[in-house]
Amino acid sequence: MASSSLLVLCLSASPSKFRGVIWLRSGKWGARIAYKYKAYWLGTYDIEQEAAMAYDRAAIKLQRSDTPLNFPMSNYSVEETKFLGRHSNEAVLAMIKDKSYRSKYANFVSNQALLRHLESSNNFAFQQPGVGVTYQMLFRKELTQTDVTHIKGFHIPKDHAIDYFPPLANSRDGNNNSSIELTFFDKHYRPWTFRYSYWKSTQTFVFTKGWRHFLKMNGLNTRDSVVFYKCEMSGNMFYMIDMQRNCIENCGVRLSVAEQELGKRKRSEEVEEEIAAADRTSNGVMLFGVEISNGGPNHKRRIADE
Repeated sequence: MASSSLLVLCLSASPSKFRGVIWLRSGKWGARIAYKYKAYWLGTYDIEQEAAMAYDRAAIKLQRSDTPLNFPMSNYSVEETKFLGRHSNEAVLAMIKDKSYRSKYANFVSNQALLRHLESSNNFAFQQPGVGVTYQMLFRKELTQTDVTHIKGFHIPKDHAIDYFPPLANSRDGNNNSSIELTFFDKHYRPWTFRYSYWKSTQTFVFTKGWRHFLKMNGLNTRDSVVFYKCEMSGNMFYMIDMQRNCIENCGVRLSVAEQELGKRKRSEEVEEEIAAADRTSNGVMLFGVEISNGGPNHKRRIADE
């Protein structure tokens, strides 16, 4: 029904001076684009120029760099082309259509500026705490089997989610967002972006999209820990994440093997020392609590063989 209504609106639409833009009987402007013989609807807009920009962004992502646009290419920054390059065609079209493109792009620009500031100042909190950066540890969590293997992602303790992260819809004091993206920087200046969501059915807060990639790239496993920080630098608030690996079991295994090898070597040296002492005395020698008389070279060889 919705597609047929849209078709009626488009058929009754008036032309626009911009590519990919049509006027609808509802009084709004629609944007659309064709790519590989398929038409994509980019949403409706109150202002004609906004619809034209929606078309341009889709065209930059889907088509060649020399594709005709409604506005000069200089209107779209290098940062924006980098942002477009980070997402798939489907993701970009979805962001344009649901009007989340601007907020996500603004968040990307903010994170990039903060990253450059951190790199230039060279005083990241984990390296030189207290120098230019103030930070507060929010919470630490040991990774469970569910956090590592479950397709739904990382479960955040409810109290910590409510106290430290932005509110979500259907949660206590929630807003209209059912999920948002949160970016965390690690000690290597790398940004990690997670989809932060609240599941009303189970009343749980989770990191979904982006979490499994984070685990894979950092080689994290069950019983490793992640630590979350809230930081501030030059008036900018941002989050940081650190990793603490659980090496007790692995280190214990390596230590046990090393101790066994050391014990074997020590016992071997003790046997050699006892045999050498037997060569120097004619009254015999005590070996492992047993007195052994000096019976000549053949006898010593038998002892060594035993």
